[in-house]
Formats: sequence, structure tokens, C-alpha cells
Amino acid sequence: MEENTQQVSTHKFYAIVDHSESVDITQRFQMIGCRITEVSAPHEHSRNGHTYLKSAVVDPQDPSLLQVTYHVQGKGVRTVAGIVVDRLGRGWIDADFTVTGIPLE
Repeated sequence: MEENTQQVSTHKFYAIVDHSESVDITQRFQMIGCRITEVSAPHEHSRNGHTYLKSAVVDPQDPSLLQVTYHVQGKGVRTVAGIVVDRLGRGWIDADFTVTGIPLE
């Protein structure tokens, strides 16, 4: 009988930007010694602004590496005569990804 050799790990994606910033942020997570076989949908604990997941893909050149990209954008600022009078909110994401892998042979 074959033993289940799957390994599971959870990786945190956290990023924050200023009120008027709008950027794509990429983080890489590695399961050393494993080939990633499954990636869960993100469990988003908190987010703000115009923030969304752009991609979560396993690197075709390195099957142990997950590359996650979020677009993180603040809510902007309010100005009067070119002077900032109100900040509408920073942008952020706080999410977890559960990754399953099997040992590399």
C-alpha cells in the first residue's frame, strides 16, 4: 500500500500601498523539495481599495515555486485647488494561500 506523501503549507501574502498608489505586487513562495500540485483560492482576511488578485501560477521552469500577483490600489485623495484636503484610504491585501505538493523525485 502506497503512503500518502502529499505536503501542505500555507503562505501569507501581505502588501500595503499609500492612498494614491496603484501597483502590481508579486510575491514568490517555494515548497522546497516538492512539486506543487494544487493551489487553493486565496483566503482574504482583509483588503481595501481597488485591490484584486491578478494571478497565482506555478513557475513552469521551477515546479516548487508559486508566483502570486495582486493589483493593490489606494482609494485616492480629494483635492481643492490642487491641495490635498482628504485621504480616502490606503490599499492593502492580507491573504493566505494553501499549497499542496508532492516530493520531487
